Amino acid sequence: MSEKEFHRGNLDDWVPVKAKVSSSASVVFSLRFTPGELDILRQRAKEIGTTISGLIRSAALESDANWPPIKTQATSARVTWGGPS
Repeated sequence: MSEKEFHRGNLDDWVPVKAKVSSSASVVFSLRFTPGELDILRQRAKEIGTTISGLIRSAALESDANWPPIKTQATSARVTWGGPS
């Protein structure tokens, strides 16, 4: 039995700690982009002084985001929320 297997599930070696859980916990969500798309997102985020996460979050959640459209060679899709397209 390896040391890792020995310690799996064995709480004897654990030490209690005082920890504070943040009330503003976030979730990590994975998206797939082509390398070219990611380059465009990096550049746009840099242009407006934010992170890629901030750029995507703002574009998706802020209705007043008034940025010029990003031109790509990718196929575009129309997405509607709350009803048929």
